Amino acid sequence: MLPKAQQCCKNRSSQTKLLSRKGSRFMSLTPPLDRIPVAAAPSATALGIRGSAELGARSGCRKIEGMNTTTTAVKQSGALHTGLDVLEVVSANSSGIGVTNIAAELGADKGNIHRVLRSLADRGYVEQDEHTKLFFPSGSLFRMAGTLLRQQNLAVVAIPFMRALSEELDAPVHLARRLSRGGVYIAREGSSKSGASVETEIGVQPPIHASATGKALFLLATPEELNDLLPGDLERFTDRTISTLDGLWDEISSARRIGYTSDREELNIGVSCVAAPILDYSGAVVGSIGISGLAVVLADGALDHRGRRVSEVAALITERLGGKPLRGT
Repeated sequence: MLPKAQQCCKNRSSQTKLLSRKGSRFMSLTPPLDRIPVAAAPSATALGIRGSAELGARSGCRKIEGMNTTTTAVKQSGALHTGLDVLEVVSANSSGIGVTNIAAELGADKGNIHRVLRSLADRGYVEQDEHTKLFFPSGSLFRMAGTLLRQQNLAVVAIPFMRALSEELDAPVHLARRLSRGGVYIAREGSSKSGASVETEIGVQPPIHASATGKALFLLATPEELNDLLPGDLERFTDRTISTLDGLWDEISSARRIGYTSDREELNIGVSCVAAPILDYSGAVVGSIGISGLAVVLADGALDHRGRRVSEVAALITERLGGKPLRGT
């Protein structure tokens, strides 16, 4: 039989073991515990935990040199991970989910999951239906997510993607912001190493009907909205400019199916452009990215290739802003 001190300390050690949920689809969201610097964990004093000597005196255990003093911090970190896992499962089930199903999905103890849910409910992150007993994400959670998404700055998010696209296609990439009755260029990244490029001017407002950028900014507009925004007779800039609202609507409808818009010498002779819309978390178009180039360089095949790449990058920016990318309608 083990001495009293060793028995006591062995019992305490067994209580510190953490349940492992290997294979959980949520484990990848946080780094393994062995990669978290010990210095980053809160100290025992900061957490209000009594010193090991006092604990030993009260329990009858003597202090053992080399004993792990970060056990409590690790336990608290594990509890945080469990809480985040539960919150993600609840958020993924819009029709509600019960304690039993949450525990089964996470491979965790039902009683522990119930305690976690009660804590989340007390903080206002989940709600429980009184009749079905199912849990749902709360309005507070959606408001918090909305606040974070609204704070995303379009230019800050888009510029790294624009820079990479510019290097890939050897052309400057421009960014425009949607306004209530038009748009405005707010950023430009990169240049052409060959020297043959067309650059947009920051602060200029692109015409809705005669530029790829303008069409992209209003790609989800209805015919009624276009009628309200534009006059019946559209200004002609070249002999290729769309001059009627019906023609513009046909162009936008076609662009929706492929995910990007184009301007084939419609604003300036000798210049062609492609652009794609950027959407926010609410599904509204908030901006667009585009590329302009010399028409002699951008034959149909080259222009369409750039259009597809611009559309793909716009989708990445949309996702970063919390939106759902436009996949064609």
